Amino acid sequence: MGGCKRSTPPAYWHDAETCLDDFQKIEDQIKAGKPHLEIAPYVVEAKVSIDKFERHYDGLGMDTLNRQLQSALDAYLDAFVVDDTIYLAQPILQGSVVEQRLTERYPEIAKVKISGSGEIDRPAALVILRNVAKQRAETARGIMLSAKYTREKDQAGQTPTT
Repeated sequence: MGGCKRSTPPAYWHDAETCLDDFQKIEDQIKAGKPHLEIAPYVVEAKVSIDKFERHYDGLGMDTLNRQLQSALDAYLDAFVVDDTIYLAQPILQGSVVEQRLTERYPEIAKVKISGSGEIDRPAALVILRNVAKQRAETARGIMLSAKYTREKDQAGQTPTT
């Protein structure tokens, strides 16, 4: 199976699914219009799951899936930081560490600055980050489904067809 490292323990797939379920819980809270403080525990839960997953499966599993899970988590965490600045009514100023990190990771955020001040338009940045996070989580789920399909075909002794 392409992208696999050494052997993949069966629990790997279950634990990866748990990480994806944690991302879905965040999305469900966002869709329900929950405020920042109510979304926070779900972000923390996802962080704990991904950290545990990475410790447990370092050097195992699919590189692409592992990277995509971490990438989705990074975007959710960055969205949380921006949401926190909105909640605390703190600007994200041009040249700040947060601004530099966000514009480096997500060049599209550099385009949502408030004219005249260089400050990031936080609500616009939050929308961008949540969309990026959701897209990355969906990509991870797609990788997982594709791998599951290939595994099932391999176990049945069939050649996968697409």
